[in-house]
Amino acid sequence: MPIDLKISGIQYRLTDGSTFQPPYGDIHHRNETLIGLGDARFMGRWSGAIQGTPLLLNFGLGLSLPTGRIEDDPFAAAALEQEHQHLQFGNGTFDPMIDAALIVRGQSWGLIARGHGRIPLYANSKGYRGSRQIGAEVGPTLRLPAPIDTLQLSMLAGCQWLSPEFWGGAVGENSGQLAVALRMGLSWNITPRLALQGNLVTRIYERSEGAQFKRPLAFTLGISGIVARPRPGKAKQGHQH
Repeated sequence: MPIDLKISGIQYRLTDGSTFQPPYGDIHHRNETLIGLGDARFMGRWSGAIQGTPLLLNFGLGLSLPTGRIEDDPFAAAALEQEHQHLQFGNGTFDPMIDAALIVRGQSWGLIARGHGRIPLYANSKGYRGSRQIGAEVGPTLRLPAPIDTLQLSMLAGCQWLSPEFWGGAVGENSGQLAVALRMGLSWNITPRLALQGNLVTRIYERSEGAQFKRPLAFTLGISGIVARPRPGKAKQGHQH
């Protein structure tokens, strides 16, 4: 259940590099801070160890849920010289999701290789169909020694491809991207069933279609847990004394 904080800063520049204030004001982009609920994800997962090896396989299938705020067509509003918003918090659709991971487990060192995808299939109520997203990451993990062995570090290199978006059935301007990023993560197992996780993501390469928002840094903080249900067992027999 993600909560997104978006901080954007805008500068308009002439072809010679000097800044200027456009005569139409800030109807397109503006310096602003936005916060809201993103698209929640409901995933079913299967994990299994390969006997006799330190390998663990993990597969997930699920849906993203349309819980994030969506916007009207910004390009239609721009044509009418009306104020509009390009930053959305969700797709407004139920999107299939899939991921898979191969994990090498060791006492101190490990390795993670994983891939994921999100495939929107239809447009939302405002005519928007989001990008298809396909990505992969690989890198080592390190579990710190006692007495801080509840901490685990990771350093993953990843690549993500986003297809163009669609507005009203037409390809959206300035959409479609290929990015290479480095993810540095820290996980703290507060208890065996509760973990706090933080990630710092820096993009080291971006190839975008048209002019797009740059995302040089992103920070995520999350908490995850396991709720265990008691297994049904045989009724205990009483003893008479």
